[in-house]
Amino acid sequence: MISRTSIISRNVLLSEHHRGLSSILRRAKSMSTPINKIIMFVPQQEAWVVERMGKFFRILEPGLNVLVPIIDKVKYVQSLKEIAIEVPKQSAVTSDNVTLNIDAILYLRIIDPYLTSYGVEEPEFAITQLAQTTMRSELGRISLDKVFFERESLNVAIVEAINKASAAWGITCLRYEIQTATPVFREETREAVAFADCQKTVVISHHHYSHYPSHKP
Repeated sequence: MISRTSIISRNVLLSEHHRGLSSILRRAKSMSTPINKIIMFVPQQEAWVVERMGKFFRILEPGLNVLVPIIDKVKYVQSLKEIAIEVPKQSAVTSDNVTLNIDAILYLRIIDPYLTSYGVEEPEFAITQLAQTTMRSELGRISLDKVFFERESLNVAIVEAINKASAAWGITCLRYEIQTATPVFREETREAVAFADCQKTVVISHHHYSHYPSHKP
């Protein structure tokens, strides 16, 4: 006999699946290539990549453009706006062997529609995977306490590393922001977190007394 709980859980999963599918379909529709016409009006902040007889021909700029029917085809439509991508939650290990669950958001922009169209398959997926790999690599170089104290410099280092690879795809990473960094607790992790908290307390106390020295009577 199927329990009420299992039915509710199944309905929740189906609802989440449908929402995700609807989101994908909406994005695909918004970025779908237009029907081939003679006169084309390209919206602001978009780049339309045109092929002539199957070979790259030119990139249409915003405004009025004229195509030759049948032999010209809009192959790719690229948005030039800033795009925010939620990087899937992942685990990474610090230099002092502490496992963290990381949530982050990646902000990017297409700067070369030609490279984005022909240099990589599924550019958003590719740069998300690159961001995850880069984050794990950068996080493995620092200790847990530095993750808490130097999050901004860690974000900057990740952006620089991503841009070295994504330049070949015509994509620039504008910002990478770690939202949460949650330790996966084991016994050794508890000790490392306790040490990091102690270090944080010492730094805050030093900062306080250096700015507000005690006054002797």
